[in-house]
Amino acid sequence: MSISIVWAYHPMSDNLQPHGRDYRGVYNITLIPVITPTPTIMMAPSSAVVQPVLHSDLIMLDGKGNYNVSYYYNAATDKLEFMVQVRTTGWVGFGVAEVAPNMMKYYDVAIGGVSDNGTSYFQDYLTVGRMQPRLDTQQDWMLMNANEENNVTTLKFYRMRNTTDLQNDTAIPKGMPIYIVWAYHPMSDNLQHHGNESKGFYNVILIPVITPTPIIMMAPSSAAVQPVLHSDLIMLDGKGNYNVSYYYNAATDKLEFMVQVRTTGWVGFGVAEVAPNMMNYYDVAIGGVTDNGTSYLQDYLTVGRMQPRLDTQQDWTLMNASEKDNVTTLKFYRMRNTTDLQNDTAIPKGMPIHIVWAYHPMSDELQPHGVDYSGVYNITLIPGVTPTAPMTMTPTAVATASMPVMPVQPTFLNLQDGNYNVSWMYNSSMDTIHFTVEVRATGWIAFGVVTAAPTGMMGYDVAIGKVEGGIGSLEDRQTLGFQAPDRDARQDWMLTYSSEVNGMTKLKFYRKLNTNDEKDVVIQQGMPIYIVWAYSPTNDALAQHAGNNRGSKQVTLVPAGVTPTTPTPTAGQSQPQPDRQNDDYKLLSASEVGGYTELMFERTTNTDDDQDIQFV
Repeated sequence: MSISIVWAYHPMSDNLQPHGRDYRGVYNITLIPVITPTPTIMMAPSSAVVQPVLHSDLIMLDGKGNYNVSYYYNAATDKLEFMVQVRTTGWVGFGVAEVAPNMMKYYDVAIGGVSDNGTSYFQDYLTVGRMQPRLDTQQDWMLMNANEENNVTTLKFYRMRNTTDLQNDTAIPKGMPIYIVWAYHPMSDNLQHHGNESKGFYNVILIPVITPTPIIMMAPSSAAVQPVLHSDLIMLDGKGNYNVSYYYNAATDKLEFMVQVRTTGWVGFGVAEVAPNMMNYYDVAIGGVTDNGTSYLQDYLTVGRMQPRLDTQQDWTLMNASEKDNVTTLKFYRMRNTTDLQNDTAIPKGMPIHIVWAYHPMSDELQPHGVDYSGVYNITLIPGVTPTAPMTMTPTAVATASMPVMPVQPTFLNLQDGNYNVSWMYNSSMDTIHFTVEVRATGWIAFGVVTAAPTGMMGYDVAIGKVEGGIGSLEDRQTLGFQAPDRDARQDWMLTYSSEVNGMTKLKFYRKLNTNDEKDVVIQQGMPIYIVWAYSPTNDALAQHAGNNRGSKQVTLVPAGVTPTTPTPTAGQSQPQPDRQNDDYKLLSASEVGGYTELMFERTTNTDDDQDIQFV
């Protein structure tokens, strides 16, 4: 049965205040679809090892970018989820067939779109030749989401790999090719002929299998790896020849990696507590694709500058491998802590670890890589999440109409030839100003304001922050001349985000324009003020900066004419109250990356709490 998801967010503030009409909504969905048990006779066990979770790349089915598809396969549920993006405002057809082209006979298809009034539609059909397709009595293609924007229709939908509808559906095989059939009408939502230019077919193996070789131990997992922490692409060599990205799932405590390396030879990737260390005790995986197309990946322990030792417990597990245009791509996973104390390195939470990497430019034989094809990269793979203190919420009347008045784009400044960059935005409803600084440094970072500068470093109202051991911190201080600035008794500069990646430190923080603290500088609308800045390239300890690693600049932070807005209470609306049984929703993980906040939490379908809605 369906239930309504209700959602809201505030664009900048963690304080529980009105969200406004543009930042909330309702979505009706069946969270737990009913799945008809599959008869044993229809599901013959397969010896093929499939990926626990497969994410496809974007496939341009028409070769021009007018009809694109990507998909996701979960071996645990045996379900495929598709997303199609089609340059049309008309109907969109997508399906599978064992044989194609076949005069449009026996294509198992879904047809959907968004009508002119904004209503989405989606149905399961069977084609019966060059005529109107027949509506399936058992609807197995299920719509998840649909929208139409800028003449592009996007549909997200899913189906079981084997629906057990023998009369009308095509089972999608593992490890074997199948035909994707597609069509669309460029303008009409009425099911009429698409024309020769707006249809086609594409042969693909939707669910690749991994063929075990006699020397490779391939332990398949039935657990779905759903990313909780998602990294950006990291160029380990700084040149783009060796790149890695990864996912971390806090629920399963598993990491999934993807490396893309400009080579046709072997690829090595691993972790170490200490590196470089004469190649002693690196926990590594070595894999690739041979000349005959066979993929391989094995778990090793390095024992110095010699052939690494094959691990008896294979904990690095290959998911997918390809070699195209002289680039090798490997996807693999491992548990954060494999419990193999003799040969593996546990990846810590909230602490840095060394990534070690190497490759051979041509050979799949395990021979020396050379100095130019190896390296070390220090990173906190799993940043620590600081628990949020419990919030006591007193019911009060709140408003829904007044929203923060902010610039459409923040103001940017490029300082010291791009080594120190700052941007800021003003939130009129809270009368706060929000800063982001990005500095080419791994040491302490300082940023502040003063009414006049330079003044021998007297009376600067500054925030000094750093990222140490993967943990960010920020302190409100006041300068009293050429000495270490004093820590303010009232901390008015508030940190909201921190990161340190590839030698760049990024901090986000905010403060009130007027903090009512005699040690702070008041920021006035329409009036110029000096921003002051400094940093240490490498030292987290607060020591004197070099002469050229500091500066000042006069700017007007908040333009004149922006009036702070005060929310007006709306009758009958009040602050949400905490549930007396306040442990039904449980936080699994939290991260804030690239301006997006990502929370993963869980609750049971039936909480036995009369204040909760139960899933049925």
